[in-house]
This record gives sequence, structure tokens and C-alpha cells, in this order.
Amino acid sequence: MLKMKIQKTQKNKLFVIQFQKPFEDGEWAEDNFQNSVYQIQSKLLKGSQSSLLSGKNNEYKISIGQEFIWTISEALFKQMSNIKGEARVGVVMAVSGTTTEWRVNEVNDDTNLEELKIFDSSTDTSHNVEHKPENGVDRDIAIKWGMAFNNATRIAASEEGKPKDKVAIIKDLMPEMMMIATGLDEYLKSLDSSDDDLPF
Repeated sequence: MLKMKIQKTQKNKLFVIQFQKPFEDGEWAEDNFQNSVYQIQSKLLKGSQSSLLSGKNNEYKISIGQEFIWTISEALFKQMSNIKGEARVGVVMAVSGTTTEWRVNEVNDDTNLEELKIFDSSTDTSHNVEHKPENGVDRDIAIKWGMAFNNATRIAASEEGKPKDKVAIIKDLMPEMMMIATGLDEYLKSLDSSDDDLPF
């Protein structure tokens, strides 16, 4: 069975993957670069693109419906540490500028996959902030959104309930978190301008 990991060539793409045995029954191994990786038999169910690709020339391919050995980095494993059993997960390697983070959510048939896709600040109108894109990415907003999302996720994870309920909590909290993140920046600017009036 082909071993596969999600690479930067699949950045910002959502994949839904089902473990074919309990997640805790996977095995630790070393990759070709002596990095620790976690391996577990899995199946690709859905994706933003029709297959997972790997190799220098994308010569390795896992299509939707195909089983494979999912090779999971330590960083991704840490994001999945609370997952148990033969779970189904939505996973995105979120890349913005030089920042890379894993976004992992346990999903089921009721999960709205559109809500798990990458945030696009260019289409968001929930806040009124001057955009200064650099190479098409507004890093300031992307960082603030990431911080707001992480905090909303932490709050939702601390609550009891089904994954669907937790997604709703995150959805409700995100606009408030973004207002806090962007409002704080304006407040700090106002403090800096008042410092100009000091006599020393």
C-alpha cells in the first residue's frame, strides 16, 4: 500500500480522510530524513482536488475512494492528539506567506465542509480594515484571523457537545474575535499618537 503525506503542493486544500483502524493503533516510524512520523491506514473520501499527489514530479497519486498509509508529521500529530477510533477528519495545510499551520477537524455527514475551507480575507466584509496586500496576501489580517480562529477553537473545545455544535460556537465567536483583534490594533495606534504630545 502506498505511503502518502500531505505536502505543500496541496497547501490550502481541504481533504477528508477516514482512518481504517483506530487512530491510536497507528505506528511511529522514521522518514528518509530521520524525522519521526506517525503512520496509519486511511482512505481518502473527499477533497478540494480529486487526488493527493506526492513525489518530485507528482508521480504518486491517491484518488478519492483509495486506501493508503497516511504519513503524519509530528506537528500534524499534535493537532490530532484528541482524536480516537476510526474517525473521519477534515485536514488543511494552511499556508499564508511564510506561515504554515495544520487545521484539523473531526467531521461527520452533517459537517458543512465549506466552513472548514481556508479563510479568504479578500472576500470577508465582516470588518472594516485597510488592506495592504503583499503578493496577494494581507499578512496582518491573515495573522489576526489565525489568532482569532485559534482562540475561538480553544473556547469551543472547552465546551461539552457534538462537533457540529462546536463548529457553530466557532462560527458565532469568529466575528467577535476579529473585532477584538482589529480593534486592539486601532487602540494601540491611538496610544502611540498621544505619546507625541509628551514634553520629553
